[in-house]
Amino acid sequence: MGFVLVISLPLIFFSVLLGFGCYFLGKHKGREEMRTGVGAQSCDQLRLRVVYLNPYQI
Repeated sequence: MGFVLVISLPLIFFSVLLGFGCYFLGKHKGREEMRTGVGAQSCDQLRLRVVYLNPYQI
């Protein structure tokens, strides 16, 4: 006895379109957040973190 899994062509097309839609929507949202500075840190905060982790780098 074998196990048979049937996947229809419309389901495959829908899955591919859904994947592309999520990819491009996330890409657009990420660029929008980067442009507006949501979640961005200042250079001073990043420099202090680098100094704390590796004092010989700077």
